[in-house]
Amino acid sequence: MASGKSHVGKILSQSTGMPLVDADTEIVARAGKSIDRIFAEEGETVFRDLEREVIAELCAVRQMARSLGWRRGVR
Repeated sequence: MASGKSHVGKILSQSTGMPLVDADTEIVARAGKSIDRIFAEEGETVFRDLEREVIAELCAVRQMARSLGWRRGVR
């Protein structure tokens, strides 16, 4: 958290011309709620399952800059 992944991802995207996809943004879009709400309402296991699914799909796509988060515990 707060390590600069999104910032570096934007720079990489701009310098390569590849689109940037942020895993956390994708998770929020799919779940229809914030990561904090996923943790609070459904628990860490549900979040981690969704996170693994999203990251696996993003890693399967070529020609894309990715910002892949890693969270420990509830924020």
